Amino acid sequence: MPQLETHSKEQGEILTILEGDNCSFCDGTLVQGRYKGNDAVVCSECDTPTVQIW
Repeated sequence: MPQLETHSKEQGEILTILEGDNCSFCDGTLVQGRYKGNDAVVCSECDTPTVQIW
């Protein structure tokens, strides 16, 4: 898992909860990562973000 910036416990829990779910845009799996410089949960296949934290 990539090193994520400091954020609230609740925000981190949201990322963890969503990780491993199916992408709603393709057949990929959601993983924690970065999207446009923000901590996020993105699809491993299409790189579409599901959630990002500013």
